[in-house]
Parts: sequence; C-alpha cells; structure tokens
Amino acid sequence: MRGFCSRCGKEAGGPFRPRLWQCPKCRMVLCEGCTPSKKVGLVFRKPVCPECLLELAEGGVSLRSGR
Repeated sequence: MRGFCSRCGKEAGGPFRPRLWQCPKCRMVLCEGCTPSKKVGLVFRKPVCPECLLELAEGGVSLRSGR
C-alpha cells in the first residue's frame, strides 16, 4: 500500500519508499520517520497511534478486512 504521511506529507509505502504504518481505527498514515517512540509488545515492538493509542499496522490496513 502507498500513501502520504499525515504529519510530514512525504510519500510512504511501495517498493522503494520507507515503510508505511497505519492505525486500524482512525486510518492515520505515518512514515517510518514520524512514528512515535512509544511502542507496545514484548517480543515484536510495534509503534502506537498517537491519537487512539492502538498498535499500528505495518504496510497499511486492508479495506476488505471489515466484514
């Protein structure tokens, strides 16, 4: 998935761009540089959405997942 960062406006995602992180609730898109330092998880440390405080999904959230 490709998109634009909600904070800095840079393009993220895709084969030659930085990783894309997206919140599953508010759909906020963040690039690798703008992800917050707060992380959750014991083994796999993943960043947290600054607004919802939910774990961000790497590569974006699929639109078909909400059945």
